Amino acid sequence: MLIGFVFVLATASLVVTWLYHALMESSEWQATLGKKALGLVVTDMAGRRVSFGRATGRHFAKIITNLASFGIGLGYLMAAFTEKKQALHDMLAGCLVLRRDN
Repeated sequence: MLIGFVFVLATASLVVTWLYHALMESSEWQATLGKKALGLVVTDMAGRRVSFGRATGRHFAKIITNLASFGIGLGYLMAAFTEKKQALHDMLAGCLVLRRDN
């Protein structure tokens, strides 16, 4: 029974985080609350708003980023060294994170 409860909680957590990120980043805001507070937006490679599908791909590509990082953030750190400042999951999803000055 405890294993079933843990499974339900883990599944619910996965669904909630996926929907939060994908819905927010594909919305008119183009950002989660944290990105919005920092003046950042998620775009496709042409600077347009991403679709829900692309935002979903970006979210789940973070799993690959984390696996490739061996727990030390290499997939995220590579953003400091790439031409367009993309982390691994951004490259996989064809996305950019840009600063929007309003």
